[in-house]
Amino acid sequence: MKEIRESYPEGVDVVIDAVGSEDTRKLAIGAVRRSGKVIFVGLHDNEVRIPGNAIVRNEIEIKGSFSYTDEDFRRAVNLLEQGLLDPREGWIDIRPLERGQESFEELTGTFTKFVKIMLTPSE
Repeated sequence: MKEIRESYPEGVDVVIDAVGSEDTRKLAIGAVRRSGKVIFVGLHDNEVRIPGNAIVRNEIEIKGSFSYTDEDFRRAVNLLEQGLLDPREGWIDIRPLERGQESFEELTGTFTKFVKIMLTPSE
């Protein structure tokens, strides 16, 4: 959070929380500028405490987004049942935070071998 506030004292326009824990949701709200937008896509914790007064006073817009349909899940289970997918290998990659832009572009492109890419901050 310190690094964000040093680079963007007023906060950033949009924050996407792809983890969904209470801590990351609070960090997202704290990092966004007045009238900014926070998008929750992570499903870690079902119930969390978030700073309601900060949301109201700073007119922060919060939106949820879920990218899968019931049909997506049915197709995935069907592929697993047919033995066409091995869920134990190659679906996740861990990369340094500096490769974030490249990773997002890869995930939104036409081909990637990873379902999920986790970004870790530099030491």
